[in-house]
Amino acid sequence: MIAAQILAAASLLFASRASAADTISKGSGFGTYYYDIAQVDACGTSFSAQNQGTVMCSHTGVLPLTEINSNNIVAMNNTELRADLAQYCGKRVVVSVDGVKSDLPLFIGDGCQRCGSGDANAKTWNAQGAPGLDFSYSVLNELAGDTAITRAAHLSNEDQSVNDIHDILKAYYKVALKRYMDNVVLQAVERIYMGSIVPVRAISPEYVGTLSDTELADIAAESYASSSTRAKIGYKLQRLNKALNLVETIPI
Repeated sequence: MIAAQILAAASLLFASRASAADTISKGSGFGTYYYDIAQVDACGTSFSAQNQGTVMCSHTGVLPLTEINSNNIVAMNNTELRADLAQYCGKRVVVSVDGVKSDLPLFIGDGCQRCGSGDANAKTWNAQGAPGLDFSYSVLNELAGDTAITRAAHLSNEDQSVNDIHDILKAYYKVALKRYMDNVVLQAVERIYMGSIVPVRAISPEYVGTLSDTELADIAAESYASSSTRAKIGYKLQRLNKALNLVETIPI
C-alpha cells in the first residue's frame, strides 16, 4: 500500500451487495487499490511489481495478475477467502458508493490481509487494518468519480523515492527468493544427499549383505503396531472372503 492509495482510500466507502437470496456476504468498508493491468504507470507510481503478484484464486496453478489480464479482479478479506475458496472465488461483486450502485463486472479473485482486520465502524482509513475491498487503480478511480484519486494523491519527492525503493526491493525479493530455493536444491539436496560421497551411498548392496537379520529388521522392518494392524486386517479379509463365497452358493 503506497501513500497515494492511502490518501485516496481514506475518503471512499463502499458497500458490496448482490441481489436477494443470491447474496453470499455484504457489508461496508473502505476501498483501496493495489494493481492495474491497463495503466501500469499511473498516479505517480508503477504497478509493474504489483502486477506480477499471484492471486489466491488460482485453482489450476499459480497465476499472476498479468496472466489473468483483467482490471476487474477484487481482493477481499484474506482470512475468509482462504477458509472457503470455492464459495467466494469468481463470485460477482456489486459495489455501491454513496448509495449509487456500480454496474462494473467485478469479481472476487484475490485476498487482502489488511481487509480482514480493523474497526468495522471506523470512518478513517488505517494502514494497519481497515475492513473493505482492494481494487485495481482504474476501477477505484471510476468508482470514486473519474479523477478523484489523482486529485487526492500529491506525493512529495521524499514519498515518491520511498515508494520507488519499496517497489524495487519487492521485485528483487521475488527474484532472490527463487534463486535461494534453487541453491537449496542444487547445493543441499543434490550435493550433500545425492553426491558421490554422501551417507546415502554408503548403504550399498554389498554393505546390506553383511548385515544380520536383526540389523536389517532394525533398519527396514515395519513396526510392531503396523505388523499387528496388517495381521488383523488380513484376518478380517479372510473372513469376509469366506462369507462372500458362502453367500454366492445360496440360491436366490
